[in-house]
Amino acid sequence: MSDIDTSLCETATIAKTEDGRYLLIWKHNHPESTNFFEYFEEEMENETREESREREAERLAEFRKVVSVLPGQEFSKDITRKQAWETIAYFWLPEEWHRDAGIA
Repeated sequence: MSDIDTSLCETATIAKTEDGRYLLIWKHNHPESTNFFEYFEEEMENETREESREREAERLAEFRKVVSVLPGQEFSKDITRKQAWETIAYFWLPEEWHRDAGIA
């Protein structure tokens, strides 16, 4: 887990290959980047769901331009089955439960 800076990571994926190996795949966002909802938070604050849906495609196109200027880095590494379960626990359990789960 020390390879992952969770403050820059929105998602991590665990994949099991056909030959039984486990891979951890993750992406670090650019440190100056933001996520979609933070970027449009003020605009979306006073909109109805319908208004928000109407502008979704336009916003996605704009956000893709922003992300292309501040690209992230993708990583992957082989991990054990135990590490796969530890990673799932790390991302899904509240931080105060990490010690009890043996991942602190």
